[in-house]
Amino acid sequence: MITKTILTALISLLVLMTIIFQACKKDEEESNKAPSCEITSPSAGEDFMENEIVTITVIAADSDGSITEVRFYIDGVSKASVNNSPYSCDWNTNGESLGNHILKAISVDNNGASATDEVTIAIIVASNIPVSDFTATPTSGGVPLTVNFTDQSTNNPTSWEWDFGDGNNSNEQNPSHVYNDMGVYDITLTVANDDGSDTKTGSNFIIAKDVFTDSRDGQNYYIITIGDQTWFAENLNYEATDSWWYKDDEANGNIYGRLYTWDAATMACPGGWHLPADDEWKTLEMFLGMSQSDADAIGMRGANEGERLKSLSGWNSGTGTDQYGFAALPSGERDQNGNFLYKGDFTALWTATPHAEYEIAWYRFMDGGEDRVGREESNKLYGYSVRCIKND
Repeated sequence: MITKTILTALISLLVLMTIIFQACKKDEEESNKAPSCEITSPSAGEDFMENEIVTITVIAADSDGSITEVRFYIDGVSKASVNNSPYSCDWNTNGESLGNHILKAISVDNNGASATDEVTIAIIVASNIPVSDFTATPTSGGVPLTVNFTDQSTNNPTSWEWDFGDGNNSNEQNPSHVYNDMGVYDITLTVANDDGSDTKTGSNFIIAKDVFTDSRDGQNYYIITIGDQTWFAENLNYEATDSWWYKDDEANGNIYGRLYTWDAATMACPGGWHLPADDEWKTLEMFLGMSQSDADAIGMRGANEGERLKSLSGWNSGTGTDQYGFAALPSGERDQNGNFLYKGDFTALWTATPHAEYEIAWYRFMDGGEDRVGREESNKLYGYSVRCIKND
């Protein structure tokens, strides 16, 4: 009898525990919160041209777990599945029908719960609004500089409005324009047809340089104003004691100028011009965006000031953008033992500032593989290039 009573009690206890377990499991399942799912791009009702790429972007989150998957559907057809944030996919509309399409996203959390969002967008016929584009030849040279502009706009524009950046304009499709004043000019072309208009601006697109003639030997040099300073836009090529063409080749001199010891460099510039001091180089560099602390530092400094000063061609690597017409060329160097080195990859330019105690002086340098400008001190017997700056 006692055994039967114990057995009955054990069975009752087992049933009770099973009920409690199932209830706890049910409570746990019921406590799982569904994730969120929101299509943030594109917007509902947005139009896209046929053949355009549509990027679908979703924000999904789960307050009591994690998102394991976001599924993407186009008109009910599975397009992609993404397991990690950011949740997005690209839909190429090439070949898709014109009209409305339903974009749907489903987010799934780590417990299998899900949420859905959808938007309707439309694919429409590609626009015939023109797209402005142009080229020009040449884009740099001495004044008076004649530039031929060529319209390369698409979608059949029927009118053209050019702004040459110097107060002059033209309504011709392919105009020519003469720049009489030294400067750096933005070019703007607005094109239009019956469907609409478009505008493109080329910043610092034309660089018109003045010409200076050195009365000592009749050589001509391009000059350019950058900020409040006027610089030679070429390396000096005046023959002086302790100066050399690279490898003593006149052809190199015609391109890169001469290489001077520091003592020779300090005396080489023509009347009205001088070898720039270290601080004058800093003024140029800070005009280009370098901070004062970077300008005062030693070694490579700044961000992309070297790239903006380097010429558009001539470098074996790391060609510049020549944004202001300075056109720094890779003229190489001559070491104190008479060895010529690094033409095509490197340029060094003297400053007029010597070291306070030692027989060395400050110089600037640029490398083909580097966008910044270097600042160091060097033995005065080295042969470096010279850029003259105009006296105040």
